[in-house]
Amino acid sequence: MNTQLAFAFGMLTMVAISMLVVIVLGMVKVMKLAKQVQYIQSELDRTITHIYHRIEQDSTGVHRRFDEVHSIVDRRFDETHGRVDDEVRNLMDEIHNTRKHVDSRFDKFENKIMATTTTDVATTKKQLLKD
Repeated sequence: MNTQLAFAFGMLTMVAISMLVVIVLGMVKVMKLAKQVQYIQSELDRTITHIYHRIEQDSTGVHRRFDEVHSIVDRRFDETHGRVDDEVRNLMDEIHNTRKHVDSRFDKFENKIMATTTTDVATTKKQLLKD
């Protein structure tokens, strides 16, 4: 029975040692995986930070470009509005000058008609007196 007991204790010792080896190997694997997970997590954090930084740069660039385009459009609108105002002013001056010219010509025409009518009346009176 001693032999059997020694054999059983030997087998239990071998099983215990194998379990210890398996546990130690498992712990080593877990530690390696934990390090890999930590490395992946740090890389992911760094990548996310880089992405946010890049998005911020792009957003700033887009806002700056939008402001530039907006100022260009405003400047062109103001220039166009100024040119339209100048053209309207010039057109109104032309209309005013045309009215003055037509009025002047009409007055000359009216004076000529009046002078002709007065001369005709005087000529007619002279002809009546002569006849």
